[in-house]
Amino acid sequence: MDDFFEEPKRIGCLIVPLAAVGGFIVVALLFAAIGLSAFISTTAGCIGALVAVLIAGKIFYRGKGGRR
Repeated sequence: MDDFFEEPKRIGCLIVPLAAVGGFIVVALLFAAIGLSAFISTTAGCIGALVAVLIAGKIFYRGKGGRR
């Protein structure tokens, strides 16, 4: 029963790809909803993905004491 409540050991492998996809989709749709061109929306989405990965990495590795 105690095994059910333990934290998964390999959850970190999903943080970077999910943050990148989520950041890209949110920012690209935001810029598309404003009415900007596809190129600008895609570029902003890529920047949003990069920022999301950096924030997720900082939050995730802060709890591990800086160890990777």
